[in-house]
Amino acid sequence: MKKLSAIMEKTFLNAVRTYILMAALIFVGTLSYAQISGTIIDTNTGEPLIGASVIVQGTTNGTITDIDGSYNIDANLGDVLVVSYVGYDDMAYTVDGSVANIGMAQGVLVDEVVVTGYQSQRKRDITGAVAIIDNDDLNVVPAASLSQKLAGKASGVTISTSGSPGDGTNIRIRGFNSLTANDPLVVIDGVPTRDNFLNSINPNDIESIQVLKDAASASVYGARASNGVIVITTKKGTPGKTKVSYNGYYGTQSPVNRFDLITDSNKYRQYVQAATSASGTVPDVYAGSTFPEFYNGDPSQPYSFPDNLLMRPNTVGTDWWNETIGSSPITEHNLNISGGNENSTFSITGNYYDQEGTINTTFFERFSIRANSSFKAGIFTFGENLSVSRINQLGQRSGNNSEQNIITNIIRSQPLTPVFDEGGNFAGPRAPGMGLGNNPVKGIDDDKDDVGNFNRLFG
Repeated sequence: MKKLSAIMEKTFLNAVRTYILMAALIFVGTLSYAQISGTIIDTNTGEPLIGASVIVQGTTNGTITDIDGSYNIDANLGDVLVVSYVGYDDMAYTVDGSVANIGMAQGVLVDEVVVTGYQSQRKRDITGAVAIIDNDDLNVVPAASLSQKLAGKASGVTISTSGSPGDGTNIRIRGFNSLTANDPLVVIDGVPTRDNFLNSINPNDIESIQVLKDAASASVYGARASNGVIVITTKKGTPGKTKVSYNGYYGTQSPVNRFDLITDSNKYRQYVQAATSASGTVPDVYAGSTFPEFYNGDPSQPYSFPDNLLMRPNTVGTDWWNETIGSSPITEHNLNISGGNENSTFSITGNYYDQEGTINTTFFERFSIRANSSFKAGIFTFGENLSVSRINQLGQRSGNNSEQNIITNIIRSQPLTPVFDEGGNFAGPRAPGMGLGNNPVKGIDDDKDDVGNFNRLFG
């Protein structure tokens, strides 16, 4: 009997332990799974957010906030609540108690907001034709002007330029609508500008660009928008610690394709003889099997300028392309200081851009400073945008379309003509059959004289 009693007592104790363990597990489970409540508010204004979505991450368990921004949801300790609301950055909150009050900050992506004249709109609310380009896309390729960087970035926008440093660029949004003016209206921070070439503004100052392509832009800008509108928004300061940033680069440029010119004088003579022998009008300088000692001037008399310009043929041949065109350096430096607080912000940018042309002596140099600030005083906001730039530029003499510019004379000048005559002055054709091409190197020297700064161009 004693043995049976001991067994019954042991069984009873085990049952009690089991019941106690089960109760403890149920109690712990009750502690780790509970009703979580809280309020969702705007961190800037403190106002409750109505209809914000609250979901337990990884589940379908969710709810929305009521008119007071309050919510209740079943969640475990350690669960993550994901809160989302239109126009605000999503928030992730780890449950560490029965109350979870969460603040949300507004967050609108730059490329979702389009400046269309006097207002800003969400891109999805716009029915007109709008192209948006941000700063990162613009500065992929180094270029002197913003218009050159726009090339290929917006559909329906045609960019054409000669390639000369800082040269004028034609922007066409709606093709050619007029015989006189087809340039679009350019608006920088709300201010219309006549700088259609856009080479006075530093592209690194730009936050985003909106190209308004259809007739809807005329409702804001009127007849000036007949050729389209380019709306430029520059960078502004943001609240926080003062930031100092620098970016720059240095590189070289080289012509991609050169003219396929004949640079061998003997080979050129063969072409001349083949082209003129049938008519019997072969020029004297090319008529024989060898070249004369001089093709201009009287060798029996001493050299004199300008009466007796002795010119000795370059029997090897002059490569006029190499004499006038070659690799050239390009460099740019940007320094920005920005910062502020909740009531005031500022941004100041200094830029230096220098591009030497592949045609010797051509160049484009720009110094620019842009500053803006904003101040809040109650319901009023004050600020300014200041931009100052200075440009030094030299292109081809007579322009890119002249028949007497350097490129044209490279094509027209013959390889038999030397760069200099016997007196050290610039040589030229000055003989029958030698063509009408002016010495391209002389054209470059004339450009140097126009600038009046030998060290700046050749130093």
